[in-house]
Amino acid sequence: MKKISITLFFLILFSFTAIAGWTQQTSGTTKSIYSVFFADTYNGWAVGMDGLILKTTDSGINWTQNPSFTQSHLKSVFFVNVNVGWIVGFNGKIFYTNDAGETWQQQVSGTTSWLYKVFFANATTGWAVGLDGIILNTTDAGANWTKQTSGSASFLTSVFFVDANNGWIVGEDTNATKSLILKTTDAGQNWVQQPSINFNHFEDVFFADNNKGWIVGLNGTILYTTNAGVDWLQQSSGTNLEFTDVYFLDINIGWVIGQGGLILKTTNGGTAWIQQTTGTIQELMGVSFVNQNTGWAVGDQGTILKYSDSAGSQVRIISLNNGESLCPNTNYEIQWDGVPAGDTVRIEYSTNNGTDWILITDSATGLKYNWKVPFTPSTSCAARVITKTTKTTTILDTIKIGNQVWMQKNLDVDHYRNGEPIPNVTDSTEWANLTTGAWCYYNNDSANGAIYGKLYNWYAVNDYRGLAPEGWHIPNDAEWSILSTYLGGESISGWKMKETGTTHWEIPNTGATNESGFTGLPGGWRSYPDGSFLSLRSYGYWWTSSDFNATLSWSRSLISNDVILHKDSYSMEYGFSVRCIKD
Repeated sequence: MKKISITLFFLILFSFTAIAGWTQQTSGTTKSIYSVFFADTYNGWAVGMDGLILKTTDSGINWTQNPSFTQSHLKSVFFVNVNVGWIVGFNGKIFYTNDAGETWQQQVSGTTSWLYKVFFANATTGWAVGLDGIILNTTDAGANWTKQTSGSASFLTSVFFVDANNGWIVGEDTNATKSLILKTTDAGQNWVQQPSINFNHFEDVFFADNNKGWIVGLNGTILYTTNAGVDWLQQSSGTNLEFTDVYFLDINIGWVIGQGGLILKTTNGGTAWIQQTTGTIQELMGVSFVNQNTGWAVGDQGTILKYSDSAGSQVRIISLNNGESLCPNTNYEIQWDGVPAGDTVRIEYSTNNGTDWILITDSATGLKYNWKVPFTPSTSCAARVITKTTKTTTILDTIKIGNQVWMQKNLDVDHYRNGEPIPNVTDSTEWANLTTGAWCYYNNDSANGAIYGKLYNWYAVNDYRGLAPEGWHIPNDAEWSILSTYLGGESISGWKMKETGTTHWEIPNTGATNESGFTGLPGGWRSYPDGSFLSLRSYGYWWTSSDFNATLSWSRSLISNDVILHKDSYSMEYGFSVRCIKD
């Protein structure tokens, strides 16, 4: 029987919708991955538990595991180009490659201390730091490593240099049980401790230039400096989870990662940090970016995430590769890229060079689809993939106040931004003992929710999956202060924000004009520690995304009998209303 073939030529089409996102890649392991480094868009390495070394040459589509040559945990990997790199780990282990990681040679470190971070300022000059205050330096690509003096037996977690002379080390001063910052201006010949900061532990440090840098650590700590570390100031992260790594592309664009799959991004040097949806709850421990559109994060349980910002880019078929002859009634795998793997796409084919299109599927995900080729012989065929918008759109009542755009109603959602449900907890004892996100109606009565929205604990506000709808976020303490300042200050702004009349507010609703359009409503609150409901129609409380300390977070409130916008901190277990502000 004669074989009849169908020849398909792929078409590249612009995406009708494009979003930025993190997608899971297949690592082939469940071991913890501690560090990742990409030398360019395609070539990357990741290291981790029990001597794990992974490598990719295709942007992480495929990760291959190196044969094991050590059982020591490998904590950090760094490359100066696509061929030359180093790995450090427990028991003083240092490994070197000059063939892109095809082979690794052990270098003599002269220590058995656990090494946590390696960094090279150029192809020959580098440092490694770790336990017991160990600082190692090389000026010959690791042929010789020599010890430098840290001045303490500290736990050193990270090192960063902006050039061959100027660098910083962070960690924990185990003698004083406080965080530690060291700086050098002479390539480490002398390390000087910078002013003490009242934090327990720092995990990572990164500088975007000679003056601007960031440090991250426990309890959602993000510090920044604009004067090379002479002064360190705290930035608001909106969380008390631990951050493990930080990466900046320039003085504006950066990411921090940490516990619970948390990733925050800033585009203004950390003035505002916005949570990104990651789709994982695993602790993330390493991050690497090659440009503002492409990066990777790694962590527990073999987690590897890739970040792709497809805004303004193309979704394209990468297989078919143009001109294949496909046999009818056989299966063929169509592959595409340019969108996150979780995006749903529509795939079509044509037998007349695109004059007419025939549906293959409108629900393909995962960047590949197995297609049974139809019996329609032609030499004028084409295939295309089109992104689909699957999320429902809600029209929100909004009001612009100054330069801010606010929702005019209290939040009333029962799912996080990624689609996962938020538990509705009605039992008072259960509510009081929560350490994870939850919502309720006042008095567990949906009729109250129809007017005042839902009450949320602060854990829901802070959840990495995102409480606010796409394009919005929970305002931080500073953003609430901007609002009150615009309205004349906290002492008088309340009357401009309260809904007028006594339909929803109890008498007297002092001074209410709502001239701002904010339309504040008295949704009451759910108390802690007894989980009771209080003050419907007399008090309205709203969470900010800013924590005050490990157990308290900032809020704002309006009261029936005064005109003040009150600022207070409350236990994270309280149930308050939430308002959103536009990104």
